[in-house]
Parts: sequence; structure tokens; C-alpha cells
Amino acid sequence: LLDLLTNPPYGLGFPMANIGDWTQFYRYCTANSLFLSPVFSAQEETSAIITRLMKLTNSGVYFSEGTLKITPFGDAVVTGHQTTYTPNTTPVYELMEDDFIVTGDEDPVTISRRPSVDAYNHVKVEFLNASNQFNTEVAEAKDLVAIDLFGLRTMDSIQAHEIKSPVVARAVAQNILQRSQYVCNSYSFKLGWKHCLLEPTDLVTLTDLAAGLDQT
Repeated sequence: LLDLLTNPPYGLGFPMANIGDWTQFYRYCTANSLFLSPVFSAQEETSAIITRLMKLTNSGVYFSEGTLKITPFGDAVVTGHQTTYTPNTTPVYELMEDDFIVTGDEDPVTISRRPSVDAYNHVKVEFLNASNQFNTEVAEAKDLVAIDLFGLRTMDSIQAHEIKSPVVARAVAQNILQRSQYVCNSYSFKLGWKHCLLEPTDLVTLTDLAAGLDQT
């Protein structure tokens, strides 16, 4: 990723001075054995490549304070390959009802819930298996409980030829499956300038008793 962005002859020409601290991203990928081996043999927009790499490594990328930052979505301590990933689970703000900006009789926090029946419970990842002459294979992840309850709902197959190992492919499929199954709620609210230091991927708690939220 760093090479794609900063390499002078063929990279994006992104300044090294604007690369943020990717230590947590490195630790997360290493501890979880999320090792990729991409080959870029055709012209493609760099933004599309980065978006795909972020999806495969369960992370979010954003530009803030003049630097490109990456934050993994993993929320559990993981150790592997002599590396430990420890997530930051401390909320930046504990938002109370007085913090939200409302107009008229609108709700301070609007909650959108995706029905569980609409969540994908079967994910397929297409990869190139280095142990089988780089032939195309498919790794799968299923949530059997959800399948029993709602029937089989299969996500469109994800092409991830950056992956060369069935172990990595299964781990990626499982991460994508879990986000589909368990990240179902969206919360919308407005804040004033005193919270302007918030960045994408920052954690906050929400308290809106009328909406049933108590330090959620």
C-alpha cells in the first residue's frame, strides 16, 4: 500500500510526509495472519485498489489532520507471529442529550436498523492458491444459525486474487460475514463545533433515553 502511494516511477505520487502512523494496521494484519500478495498487471484506479485492500483487511482509511490514516475495525486483543494487536476501545466522547443539535421536534438520534433477515449469511471469497499452482479456488464462511432461521442468503462472490492462501481467504470471508451479520444499526445525529476533533472510526457513546440509548 505504501509503495502504491509513494513510489516515484509508478505510484500515485503521494507525499511520504502525509502518511500517518500505520502501526496499529500493521499489528492487526500481522497478528491475524492477513497476509496478501497482490499482482497489479492491469491499469486500475488506485482508489479502487485501496478500497479493496481495506475490505480484505477489515480496516478503514481516511485523510485527517493532513495525513492518511488507517484504523482496523477489530475490537479484540489478538496475538500472532510475535505481534500483539490491542484495540483502542476508549470512547473519545460520551455524548449526552445536551450535546445533540436538534431542530423543532426532530429526534436527537435517528436509528436505522437493517432487518436480520436481510443480512447475508453466506460469503464466498475467490483467491489464487499458491499451494495449487495458483489455481482459482473459493473459500466460504457461513452462519448456520442465521441460515436455519432465515434461509440461505449468499453475498455475491468477492474476487480477492491478492490472497494466495486458503487460511487467509477463510479468515477474510469470516470477517466480512461477521460484519454483515452483526453490524446492523446506523445512528445519525448532529453535533456542534466543540466536537470537531472527531475523526472517522473514533468511538463515542450515545445517551438518548427516549431512544433507549444509555451509553451505547
